[in-house]
Amino acid sequence: MNGVDHALPDANTAAVCDALATATGWSVRRGLLEDYVDIAVDGSAAPRFVGGLMGARLAILLPGVWSSRMSLKLRNRRAETALLGWAEPWTALGCWYGTPDERPALRLAWRALIANQAHDSICGCSIDAVHTQMQGRYDTAEGLAESTTLRALERLAGLGPERRTRWSERFDVAVFNPSPHPRTDVVRIPLDGFPPLRLAGDVQDLHPAILAGLVQPGFTVDGTPARLVASQDHTRFQVITQAAPIDLEVVVENVPAFGWRRVAVAPDNEPTPDTVDDGREISAGGSTVVAAEDGTLTIRLGAQQWFGLAAVEDCGDRGDSYDADPLGPIVTHPLSVSVERRRHPGGIQGLRIERSFAIPVGLNADRDTRSVSTTTCTLTTEVRVAPGIDRVDLGVILDNTADDHRLRLLFPAGAPVAMFRAATTFDITTRTTAAPDDARWVHPAPTTFPHQGWVAANGLLVGAPGLPEAEVTADGTVAVTLLRAMGWLSRCDLHTRPVQAGPGMPALGAQCHGPLVARLILATDADPSIAH
Repeated sequence: MNGVDHALPDANTAAVCDALATATGWSVRRGLLEDYVDIAVDGSAAPRFVGGLMGARLAILLPGVWSSRMSLKLRNRRAETALLGWAEPWTALGCWYGTPDERPALRLAWRALIANQAHDSICGCSIDAVHTQMQGRYDTAEGLAESTTLRALERLAGLGPERRTRWSERFDVAVFNPSPHPRTDVVRIPLDGFPPLRLAGDVQDLHPAILAGLVQPGFTVDGTPARLVASQDHTRFQVITQAAPIDLEVVVENVPAFGWRRVAVAPDNEPTPDTVDDGREISAGGSTVVAAEDGTLTIRLGAQQWFGLAAVEDCGDRGDSYDADPLGPIVTHPLSVSVERRRHPGGIQGLRIERSFAIPVGLNADRDTRSVSTTTCTLTTEVRVAPGIDRVDLGVILDNTADDHRLRLLFPAGAPVAMFRAATTFDITTRTTAAPDDARWVHPAPTTFPHQGWVAANGLLVGAPGLPEAEVTADGTVAVTLLRAMGWLSRCDLHTRPVQAGPGMPALGAQCHGPLVARLILATDADPSIAH
């Protein structure tokens, strides 16, 4: 190979070929790998390889990039979903019905996103400045995808270019389904109107829908009481600073495949707040969740049941951005656990579980042991079930204050596993928990693997979009990496890799301090499409 990562090609290869030919009498010429294969390999007898191609017999593999700077992976997944799952299909349908051509906006969004796909960028193995610049490009890609989708859906729903909505506290909403199958799901409806203000003489009138959100105690959607929740969208129009804009949360049933359904929103004089208590069990339809004393979950979906889900495993990590290098002791038990239960008359129920863990602040100077000093890391898990939805939704927020560690969520599937399934880029693959024979490999085989959204074992499907590193152990536990914190681009003293992988530079941003937000789902593996 002439030229590799961090090394320019040699410009003197022609002279080298001539000298070698003169010295040996051989026929020597420069060529590509494809040229070598055409000359030296009999295509009909060439060996065929099937599988993940994750071996490292001749070259180092660098599997740690699956979990380096996990917040980048999460943002990348959100941007891809916004473009592929929403903007592209709906703008294409809009073109068919004569809506404006949105290709210029989509091109800009894709250019911003693809600029983040360079291998050192999305892999999280570059210097801090590079990854800081990625955030702006993700902002551009997500912002264009969301605004373009909104324009397309508004036109398809019948709004004109001015986007004017009915000047009333009662209004209809079109709920769209991007999936290729009918869907029942939880929907959030912004309690907004456009334009938010209009002039009546010298007086500005506030849109009745926005005003109703300030004064009405309750709302219904198609006659069903809706949950009133504070919006998390900081770009929403806001009248007073003391009250956040309101969203309505409700289950909408049987939205057609790649279609839409109209629902009617109306104010209600009867408030329907959540019932809030310290209970530990929620149930809706065929889904039941119970929070244990340690904050783990017992989940029943139909006739199947699993125990100890969403447990925590935190180990030290003396690795770098290219490879993990785990070490003990392992932290599994929380310092404290608090549980809050919310149940709404509309059927949506949830648990908010907050666990605090004493995590070593980092590694000792020898980098072979974890510090005896600890810091508190808080993991908040929002669990939700709803009628008509055959899954359990998990929203997790990890506030990381520690260095040099890896934190994983564990989902015991209840029995030993030899084979399991996982999503890949364009397919579903079957993997084994058996360790490969890596005795002659230059780089020891990793126990982790990359996935594209979900892993299923023993009937339990764990959906983890944007968290692409997982492991399935022989005892049937699905381990999903939530965070891997380390402070070096590359080091030469790892136990899990034989040679240096890149520049030996510090990368303090890779310690990933602060909140990390992710969404997971738990379901049976009867229909993997539920993970999308």
